Amino acid sequence: MRKAGYPEIESTNWSGLVVPAATPPSAISHLNAELVRALRNAEIQEKLKTYGMSPAPGTPEQFDAFLRSEAARHAKVVREAGIKADCAAARHALTLYGIAV
Repeated sequence: MRKAGYPEIESTNWSGLVVPAATPPSAISHLNAELVRALRNAEIQEKLKTYGMSPAPGTPEQFDAFLRSEAARHAKVVREAGIKADCAAARHALTLYGIAV
């Protein structure tokens, strides 16, 4: 991104699990607890490391804050470059985080 004129943007690969907004909080809590338990399992951690992954389990609130910060960091690039989402899901996701599409 530095070469493209955006030295403040540092990009890394990450993944996370999201659910529909209408998912009951109890289901989210249960799913998160099981996911955290799995990601703390030494055997699973070792397997993920073979793929270059570093598990970092957390709470749904932490992941929401992370998603919002990622959106804010990239919003400038999206706006200045005139990037447009090419599918409904991407447009919806960008809109959720305040990026006009």
